[in-house]
Amino acid sequence: MFGLDSGRGTAVFCWSDFKPIDPDEFKNTTIYQSVQADTAGLNEFLTRKIDGRNIIILEPTGKDGRLWLQVLKMHGFEVLAVSNNILRAYAESVLFWRNKTDQDDAAALMIYGWDKLLNPRAFIKQKDPQIQKLHDLYLQHQRATKDLTAHINQGKAQLVIEWPEKKAIESDCQANGDWPLFWAFVAGGYSPETMTQKRHFTTYRKALTQTVGSGKHGFTDYLQKKALAICISSSEKWQIEREIGDALRCPEFEKYLRVFKTRFGFGDVHCAILLSQLYPFEQFLNDSGSPLRTTKRNNTESGKPSRQNKGERLFHARLGFAPYQRSSGQKSGLNTDGSTYARSALWIWVYSRIEPNTSYEFTNKAGEKVQRINHGCLTNDIGNYLRERLQREKAGVPAQVQELEKTLETLFDDFETAQDFLDYCRKTKNPKVKLLGECLERTAKASQVRKLNKTAKSKLKGSIKGSLNRIAQSRCCSKAVKLLFKELVKEWRNQPNPT
Repeated sequence: MFGLDSGRGTAVFCWSDFKPIDPDEFKNTTIYQSVQADTAGLNEFLTRKIDGRNIIILEPTGKDGRLWLQVLKMHGFEVLAVSNNILRAYAESVLFWRNKTDQDDAAALMIYGWDKLLNPRAFIKQKDPQIQKLHDLYLQHQRATKDLTAHINQGKAQLVIEWPEKKAIESDCQANGDWPLFWAFVAGGYSPETMTQKRHFTTYRKALTQTVGSGKHGFTDYLQKKALAICISSSEKWQIEREIGDALRCPEFEKYLRVFKTRFGFGDVHCAILLSQLYPFEQFLNDSGSPLRTTKRNNTESGKPSRQNKGERLFHARLGFAPYQRSSGQKSGLNTDGSTYARSALWIWVYSRIEPNTSYEFTNKAGEKVQRINHGCLTNDIGNYLRERLQREKAGVPAQVQELEKTLETLFDDFETAQDFLDYCRKTKNPKVKLLGECLERTAKASQVRKLNKTAKSKLKGSIKGSLNRIAQSRCCSKAVKLLFKELVKEWRNQPNPT
């Protein structure tokens, strides 16, 4: 059993062929080996490899942890990963080690491995290589999108001075991956090749001569560098999206994509993060292909055994929509668990494909009002059902706002601090008061309130409407997850795996 603590380009490890009886004595007397992330460092492990099981316990933190995990697996080691939060709690509460050094972490990892070896849930479940690749590509796409958004905002801010007529322009990467034409024109040094590109550049040159900004005398170096950064980031993002599309062309993902794309209209990027959390779907099913269910026989409200949908609840948890209880004494509350990336992706999907109307009205050049279909909306039975449900809930928001404001007026003077008020809202059985507490917990303004005075009252009132809208969107996301689970179960029943 090896305990390995990896750092930036280095690693410290220790080893033992039995569980130490006295952890403190082992920590102070054992030999620690420090190695570099190179061939010589790998050979240090290979020289200590025996004919039996060779188990390495490590924390998969950052790229360095991933490197050791992959390389040691390739050379026949059995590698188990431990969450850094769990290891820190184990070292402090079980081993009573307050110090944190690389040597202490390596020893704690090795002892943890001996202590939890027969409990698979004590270690992080490692993803399939293809799924891990999709997850990594999704994170790269998020990073590229964030960088590109920052560059575009800075570039448009400078356009207000140099070319104000184009301050709101939208110019994306071309279908073949070439740079965005507008930003390529601003950056300079880009020669248009096709007739379409040449026409765009001619239009930009004519428009530049008529601008009131300073750009007609030449762009500043700052704006040209920002335009160049936008072009490079756009091309990088396009390349990542292409790699995601190639990675999805795998026979194992066909059934998933039939549901994701055909029934829910998810794009490749959304499919990547959903697959990284849900694959394989068989983990939510029993041997007969039905959702996992368990029976709870104690602590039920009715006193009778109750059936629980374990598979569906685990599915919701993977996508970040499973509530779990956090109660102690007089305090009670619910938190959500699961992937924040998947939850954000589903929120974006609801905001862009469910919440907008299926058609919109605009005025053409002749002054006539024309109806156009919004092709970005999901218009099948699932999209229409979720849209009607969301619009119905949002239509009732104004009436709810008035009721909650009256409830707030009635209860406000009975409490001194906002925390006391929120604790009361959590404990009460009154549905209106509970909803009011949920609204206040969802806003940052409520957490900033210290004393309940007139200013605090106006802040909390102003936050109720936005909180109710977010609650409606959250419920729509939860319903979409429920429908997604049902559609996947239906797909698996219609076409079971050959295995």
